[in-house]
Amino acid sequence: MEALSLFPPPHVPTLHYPARASTLSLPCLRPSKILSAKSSAAMDTSIETERRRRLFS
Repeated sequence: MEALSLFPPPHVPTLHYPARASTLSLPCLRPSKILSAKSSAAMDTSIETERRRRLFS
């Protein structure tokens, strides 16, 4: 979880950041997207969560 110090802290809106990040360089943001997906999993639909799980597993 050392990646937490390299990417946006929890106060960054998780509903906005993943959507914006997906339009940027994916290789650079992949660890951040994993963390965002985990932190916002409760807000996501089960389908969206499963899609992210398949993409980054």
